[in-house]
Amino acid sequence: MLLVINISINAQEQEKVESEILNELELSEANEDFAERIDELASLKDNPLDLNRVNEEELSQLFFLAAEQVMAFFTYRQKAGPFLAIHELQSIPGFDLHTINLILPYVKISSAQDVSKDIWELTKSRGKGWVMGTYGRVLENQEGYIRQGDARLRYLGSADKTAVRFRWNQKDKLLLSLNLEKDAGEPFSMDSGKLSFDHYSGSVYYRDLQRGKHLVVGDYHVQLGQGLMIWTGSQFANRNSLAPVLQQPIGIRPHTGMMESKYLRGAAGSWKIGALTLVSFLSYLRQTGRIEEAEDGSQFIRSMQSSGLHRTTTELKNRASYAISHAGSAIMYNLSAFKIGVGLLHMELDKPYSPPIRKYNQNRFRGRQLSQVQMNYQYNWKNLLFYGETAHSIGSGWANYHGMSAALGRAYSLNLRYRNYGGNYKQTYAQSFQAHGTLGNETGFFGNFGFHPNRKISWVSSFDYVKFGQPLYRVDLPSAGYLLQSQLMYSWYKRGHVRFRYQYKWYQQNFSASNKNLSGLANALRQQFRIQFQYQLTERFGIANQLEAKFHGKDAEKNQQGFLAYQDISWRGLKNSWQSNFRISWFDVNGYDARIFTYERDLLYAFSFPSYYRQGFRTYLNQKWRISKNLDCWLRYALTWYPKEESIGSGLDKIIGNKKSDIKFQIRYQWK
Repeated sequence: MLLVINISINAQEQEKVESEILNELELSEANEDFAERIDELASLKDNPLDLNRVNEEELSQLFFLAAEQVMAFFTYRQKAGPFLAIHELQSIPGFDLHTINLILPYVKISSAQDVSKDIWELTKSRGKGWVMGTYGRVLENQEGYIRQGDARLRYLGSADKTAVRFRWNQKDKLLLSLNLEKDAGEPFSMDSGKLSFDHYSGSVYYRDLQRGKHLVVGDYHVQLGQGLMIWTGSQFANRNSLAPVLQQPIGIRPHTGMMESKYLRGAAGSWKIGALTLVSFLSYLRQTGRIEEAEDGSQFIRSMQSSGLHRTTTELKNRASYAISHAGSAIMYNLSAFKIGVGLLHMELDKPYSPPIRKYNQNRFRGRQLSQVQMNYQYNWKNLLFYGETAHSIGSGWANYHGMSAALGRAYSLNLRYRNYGGNYKQTYAQSFQAHGTLGNETGFFGNFGFHPNRKISWVSSFDYVKFGQPLYRVDLPSAGYLLQSQLMYSWYKRGHVRFRYQYKWYQQNFSASNKNLSGLANALRQQFRIQFQYQLTERFGIANQLEAKFHGKDAEKNQQGFLAYQDISWRGLKNSWQSNFRISWFDVNGYDARIFTYERDLLYAFSFPSYYRQGFRTYLNQKWRISKNLDCWLRYALTWYPKEESIGSGLDKIIGNKKSDIKFQIRYQWK
């Protein structure tokens, strides 16, 4: 029996959807650049996808959909014809209540009359946009701000963190973005007598998804194939995520987040001619790194830094100290069931890169130039999807990644993946399905099985085995490991869910410094249990709870364990004039390797994944006000209390005392 679905989506439900998506991430590896994806979803909320007209490129913007779900959507539409109502989504194999809840804010069904009206409205549109300012700081005094004397041993700027964002959108085709940011500790004036932010980023972006045209000037990302050659920006599909999501390459898109590295600056474009799509791009960008002189007086790059922090004299000296250039092109051939593409990338530095030689990096890229080629494919056959990529760094190694996704009837799904990234494969901006932070020196096999007996129950389990043929950081010998994960979820439509999640990870590391007399590698084991409950009690009042336990053991070391429990409460006023959410957490973690990461709600286009370590309590309150039709503001206060500690942090971030609190304020003006 089909459920009756109310398709009205309010701002509070939008925030819940974003929270659900972020909870699918491996929390310890999330980064600030993922805010770009949330920004994209917000744009889709204002311009939802028409289920009867959406193509694969447009649907790929819903990056949280699994490959077999995308395949099942188009198979259903081809067989059943146009959608007559949103609740038909329940008839698509693999679309459980959780999936439907996630996509509802971003889809619609338009009749022919609706489409003509939309086009007429667009011709009269003068564009829409918003400008937003954000301020935040830690309230306690930190060592770097109160220390006097040598400028090398203190922060040069204030503890204030400020950012300004601007967006303008004309007919959802021409998009302008501008970001300005100063991190805590960075001075506002970088040059004598000149007031300026530390970081600037912006772009002009034109897109016509129906015709496959994309043009961007300024800062942008490139995502090709499965990421073995180049994939800048955020990545949702990774080895630690339970959701078996296939990376959906979107070619080029603007860089709208606040990350200060791992993006390109210049011009890029894509064009679709029949079944062919061509992508080309050029980039020149100055980045932060440590520069040293060789014996002959020439300069070289000793290390590349991606934190984006320029707070001390040393960090400022390294700012924009080297230039990196990229030039690339790709061509893709796309039929209804088969896709194949090839690409070429050339990277060049203005100074040679020569990091200190260590066991774990002896086969990584060094020098000034690197060229790569790749070939990728996708093939649909009945309920099976085959995909993969092969990449080669010219003059050195190869990388391979191949997989298969299957929708086995309405209740089952299967994903298999194999990867072999050579130890001598060299790359700079690649990221794909991998266990290690740097793509290379890795062979692995991954299997994922999903069971959906009905619309409310979902059980997903995965297993990943990996081998490293050469040393890694903190691993001086070849090593191996595996990761087992399982999650059972029960959903109440638009009301809530309960999740039971388990993770078992075995891996190898060097023995600690105190056990240098032991030879070989130490075996390490980590187990993690999580119970998560979320429920909307009334239209205005909701709750969420989480219990988590983590256990870590390693040969010749004392076992570590961590526990976390939190209570969330959310409520909102009439007509969404204000919204609030509150959390109180308790944690007890007796070792660094047992620390726990958990998602926290934050300001608009921001999210937090703090680590819980030692014993204490953490609480935060988020408050949003709708001041007028065009004006909104947010306020956030967070406090962490460590009853048994006399100080928090170390170095220039050290706080004398057992409490750390921070406050954030944000205001946005928008027009339509």
